Amino acid sequence: MSKLVVTNIETQNIKFDSDTTAFTIGTDGVLTGTGAPAMVLLNTTTVSSGTTNVDIEQFSSTYSAYKIIGYNIVKEAASDQKLECRIKESGSYNTASAYLRRVWTGSNANTNYTYAYTTGSAWVLTPSGAVEDGTTTYPMYLEMDIYNPTESTITGGAANFKLDYYSYHPYNVYNYGALVHTANNWQGIRFFFSSGNFGGGIFKIYGIK
Repeated sequence: MSKLVVTNIETQNIKFDSDTTAFTIGTDGVLTGTGAPAMVLLNTTTVSSGTTNVDIEQFSSTYSAYKIIGYNIVKEAASDQKLECRIKESGSYNTASAYLRRVWTGSNANTNYTYAYTTGSAWVLTPSGAVEDGTTTYPMYLEMDIYNPTESTITGGAANFKLDYYSYHPYNVYNYGALVHTANNWQGIRFFFSSGNFGGGIFKIYGIK
């Protein structure tokens, strides 16, 4: 089996037999062109214990949408905490009360959860009336889709998310819905717990053409 080995990448054009460029490998290793993958892994953040904030700042006009995958997300201390996030715009993370959240929550053991409409100074990803509580051993799993975050010609931006975790009570909790903010031209997104630090976790961001 033949293979292509490239070291000290400059810009490489990989062509079809017809001498038409299939895709281009840029100096940063990112593939572009007809044969390039539609979804590209841009960054992986491995969170160490004691980390307060996880900042993801790979947004650019290169991609029209982004997917963030977080898994094995745990908190450092065995206390009641919520997983939250904020957006970065105009060079800093916005703390104004302009974060709108519309979610649906469910559980295999609690029928009290339902739709929720909330606003605040951050998006709270953990369900209303619930926390990632009591222990550090049960991880959270997060999936978030963000659309045209660097758009500057419209007012506001939006994202969808899904959060799953297992509570020590015990029951499974899942929370998903829409996130909206009045600011546009997002430069990043910060994940954090309502108090305390992360105990660990992995966050990946993908760019989608």
